[in-house]
Amino acid sequence: DDEITYSLNGEPRGMTIHPKDGVIRYAGAADEPGGDYTISVIAQDDDGGRVNWKVGVSISAGSQAKGD
Repeated sequence: DDEITYSLNGEPRGMTIHPKDGVIRYAGAADEPGGDYTISVIAQDDDGGRVNWKVGVSISAGSQAKGD
């Protein structure tokens, strides 16, 4: 019944994770340089338990959500 908190490390600008439910969102920008990222998705509980998933992501230059 421990509460889990989520965080990111190494993410591109505009990428966030909701600390309580772990939903990842990305809002690119017209000036996004693009590139490959190795992101750490970290889940941690109140007792110090921790897990770290490494995820590779490729972002295109100029990535921007449609309609923005």
